[in-house]
Amino acid sequence: MDTPGVSRDESMSSRLAPGTNTVDSIPEIVEDGCGILAPSEDVEAMAQGMARLFEEPGTFASLSSNAARRVRYQSCISMLIQTEFSLLTG
Repeated sequence: MDTPGVSRDESMSSRLAPGTNTVDSIPEIVEDGCGILAPSEDVEAMAQGMARLFEEPGTFASLSSNAARRVRYQSCISMLIQTEFSLLTG
């Protein structure tokens, strides 16, 4: 299990739309339009979302492109420094 989401973020950065659920802080990273988000423990919704990625190549491509843009923006060094600095200075 990848609790901090390292493999998810690496996949997103590589232009692969993630299929995940809405536990913990995942919705803060995988926003609508960047991947498949299923409610926690909802296997049926996850299966439907994954099937959608397989059956709709255009949707997969669009979500994958958005995922790469999102994670690269959110994880870039300047954004991380700015966020941490604001946390430290209040």
